[in-house]
Amino acid sequence: MRRAADDTPPGIVRDDQLRLIFTCCHPALAQEAQVALSLPVLCGLSVAEVARALLVSEATMAKRLTRARRTIADAGIRYRVPDAEELPGRLGAVATTVFLLFTEGYASRSADAPAPVSARPESSVPPVPARSSPGTTCCSPSTRARSCG
Repeated sequence: MRRAADDTPPGIVRDDQLRLIFTCCHPALAQEAQVALSLPVLCGLSVAEVARALLVSEATMAKRLTRARRTIADAGIRYRVPDAEELPGRLGAVATTVFLLFTEGYASRSADAPAPVSARPESSVPPVPARSSPGTTCCSPSTRARSCG
């Protein structure tokens, strides 16, 4: 895993893969679409694995991914790492992405398929705080139902 240059200003994410996840979690998309797009594109999960993680059918997930890509293309959204003030609005989707990536790597049901590179123990996915600012949600759908404070 590559790290961004040490001259990165405070408040900006220094880990390259995490920066990409923040970039992919664009507010023009619904949070579920942000997560759904980040997992296969940046984390290497298959459509089936993403569908299972988000508790939807594979066909539904394929359609959701197609719609998310179309939204990005139609809106002319450019690849750009978000500024520090944009990060809190994306934190919920990023935390969910990291949580689901960890979960798939830890408890994968695809016994014949190797874990995605970013979910293997030797790789380093930095921790993302579940709550770092008011208004952000806990990272897992199951913990949202319980008290997160």
